[in-house]
Amino acid sequence: MSDAASAGFAPRLVFPPGTVVEGKYRIERPLGQGEMGCVFLATHLRNGESLALKFMHPADPSQGPAAFAAFLHAARAAARFRSENVAHVRDMGMLEDGAPFLVMEYLEGGTLDAMLRARGALPVAQSVDLAMEAARGLADAHAAGVIHRDARPSNWFLARVPNGATHVKLLDFGGSRIVPRGGSSEDRRSPRSPTRRPSRSTRPTTSTNARTCGPSGSCSTRCSRARRPSATRRSCTCASGS
Repeated sequence: MSDAASAGFAPRLVFPPGTVVEGKYRIERPLGQGEMGCVFLATHLRNGESLALKFMHPADPSQGPAAFAAFLHAARAAARFRSENVAHVRDMGMLEDGAPFLVMEYLEGGTLDAMLRARGALPVAQSVDLAMEAARGLADAHAAGVIHRDARPSNWFLARVPNGATHVKLLDFGGSRIVPRGGSSEDRRSPRSPTRRPSRSTRPTTSTNARTCGPSGSCSTRCSRARRPSATRRSCTCASGS
């Protein structure tokens, strides 16, 4: 979702600049891509707002139904709640061929993973601040019955805000687990990963306790222990279409 992410990669899905989607979103340029899809910067023709449109990768015919179901799962999981620390999904649409896409808030910045690769270990105080922001996002998700299960550094987006600071936004709910409200033991998991091993954080909660902070605490430890980059290591750019 960042300008840095748009450099040096060839998107698997191609939309020429100026392409209008659903009569209201004008494609500007690619931003990044990940496991599930490609992300493009777009402009809303009615109000001029910059948005990020995420399109599902063209799937292998044998994997098409599963990929489609996983993409819809990610959209529905993120739509169950709002959080200042989770990338917001504004809307969902369909291309003429029936392929779905998501309309998301546009974020400028890069992932925590890219920062660690480029800069090495972060100061402990900064690591803790980032972990607390991610924990708030996870807590909001848990309160809505959504378990992320993949809160690794590449899914922590460090969005730049007007005052120059960064703000953690969690990405990619494609592998999440949805726990039905009402205490039922029924479980709905992402079709993408039916046997995926869940993280320690497996129960929804409204408090930011040790269970809630499990994945964010793990990332915080990595932040403070990451090795310094060597002089010959190239900085990584963020491809945040995951």
